[in-house]
Formats: sequence, structure tokens, C-alpha cells
Amino acid sequence: MTTDTILLTKAANDNTPQIEIDQTFLEQKLTGLKALDLSNAVVNVYAVKASTTNKKKRFQSVMRLPCKLTLENNLRSYVTNCIEGNEHMSELREITTSQDNRFFYVESAATDFQQIIELIRAPNIPSLSNKDQLNAFNGYVIKLTINGETETNLYAFRYIATAWSVTNSAGKFLCFDNDLIADLSAEPRFAITPFIDMIQAGDGLFIADIEQFEKAMNYRERLEQKKNEAIEALASVNALTNGGSEILSRAIGTDKHLMRQLASVYAKPFYNDDIWLTKLNLIAEKPESSHWLIEYDSDKKIIVKEDKKYIHELLTLLQNKRVRTVVDGVEQDVDGELINLPAAS
Repeated sequence: MTTDTILLTKAANDNTPQIEIDQTFLEQKLTGLKALDLSNAVVNVYAVKASTTNKKKRFQSVMRLPCKLTLENNLRSYVTNCIEGNEHMSELREITTSQDNRFFYVESAATDFQQIIELIRAPNIPSLSNKDQLNAFNGYVIKLTINGETETNLYAFRYIATAWSVTNSAGKFLCFDNDLIADLSAEPRFAITPFIDMIQAGDGLFIADIEQFEKAMNYRERLEQKKNEAIEALASVNALTNGGSEILSRAIGTDKHLMRQLASVYAKPFYNDDIWLTKLNLIAEKPESSHWLIEYDSDKKIIVKEDKKYIHELLTLLQNKRVRTVVDGVEQDVDGELINLPAAS
């Protein structure tokens, strides 16, 4: 379990400190990704239709793309090579360093990538039945499944920017007859490259190509929109004191880390669960929780303060990520996703 270590820096266009993810946490995430044995992972491929203009529904539809074993093996190796080729990892920031052989990391909840996963998990996904159907899609997902005590899924995504076309493929391709005389091939072609833009594993998104990621996700604009959606949702359930949502919005400002944490709160059910919120209040008011920052008014509503440390704790609690370790009972905050253990047999 990783302790949530808070580092403070100055944002480029802000006078308030910017909260960072601890580098040790990022390195542990990368180590965990590299430790996965994908050699026998089951491969499924999906053509994806992405829209960079639709703010509500970035990913429109998917179709299963049946593949022969040779292609499955190649696709698995593309994902493996991407993971093996990136030796470093940094948090995704407003201004990023040179990518080189580096992943950039962001919580998946702060992006629209979950929309792809929900489409893939839906029942009865149609399979490609006509090659012309590919003309509607402009990306694809390679899903790798590791079957063990618990099933582990990785989703590798590649964005093509313009729709695939099996009738007007970019470039010309040579073909040869039995006498090795060259000609231009008129066969329809559908480009799958050895490059991967991003990989989702657990609650994190590992970005291998920052330019492709920002094109496909329209990330910066979408993060601001998710902030507004989350603030409206929190205001609608009356969990905060009057004016609390406005204070929360000002306190978070353009802090990308806090905006991602807020997006994670919005993606979870706790803020909208009266029973769970009552339990949180009861625990927060116990003497052993006197060191907590969170405060309530006389109506048991959460007081919001324009203080980033206070806001960070509030968002951590609303994600249900303050826990006690089993062995020594140490209270810790988790900067990452809690993993459900298999039920005892």
C-alpha cells in the first residue's frame, strides 16, 4: 500500500501550490505493469469510433474484429514492446517534459477512456461482417486478458485520426507475380501499426504517445468539463454546506491533480449515498479521528474550505481511500485504486 505523499510546486499560471503524485508511487505503478506476464494473455481486438468534438460521448461505438492467431500474436507483442520500451514514468502535467522512453500517467477517471471499456463490456457486441464497415472507425483497442485467480485486463488503444478506409488507403502497395514483376496492389488495406498510444491497467492510464493522447481525448478541455460536471453533481445531493460547491470549484482552480481526484470522486458512488455519508460523518467525529481536517456543520453537512490540503483530504475521503492496514492498524491514504480481494473459499 502506498502512502499518499503530497508534494507542492507552483503551477505555471497560478499563484497557489500544485499538488503532485509522489514519484515513488509512479515507479511502483510502472513496476507493477512491467511485472505482468502477457505471454499467454487472451487477445481481443475492437474497432473504435472516436469523436474529438462530442464532449459528452467521446467514443461512439465499437465492433469486434475477429483475428487469426498470427495477428493476435503480433498485436500482443506490440503491447509488450510498448511496455518494455518505456523505462520511466512521470505524472501527466500541463507542461510535460520530453517523452523519450517514458510513460505519462493519469488516473483513468480523469479521461474519457472508461467510455471505451463500457462499450467493450456491453453484451452482444457485433463482430465485423463486411470489410466496408471499417470505414466508420478511426481507432482500435487491443484487449489483453490474463486469466488467474482474478482476471486482469489491459486495454491498449491506437488512434488513427482519420477514419480507416478499405477503398482509399493512404499510400500505394507493391505486389509481385510469380516472375517477381512488380505492380500496384488494388487489394483493400486496413492499417494496424506496431505503435500504441496508451494502455489502461487498473485505475491508471499509461500514455505512450502524448500527442496522440491529447488528440484522441481532447484531454485538457475535457478535464475542465469533468470538473464542472462533478461540482454540479456534488451540489445536487446536498452533501456540502451552502456555497460549498463554489468554494470547492475555486479551491481546485486549474490544479490538474485535484481535478483528476474530483473526477474520480464523480466516477464513484459514495458522494450520492446517504448511508455511506452518514457513516463517514460518524467516523470523522470519533476522538481517534480528531487529526482529520474534514469538518461538519450542525446539520451534518460537509464544510468546504478554500485550502488545498483540506480539499485533498476531502476528495480522498469521498473516494473511500482512507484505510487501516490489516497487520498494524496504521491509517493511510491510498493514491491509487483499492483492489478487491477474492472471497475466501
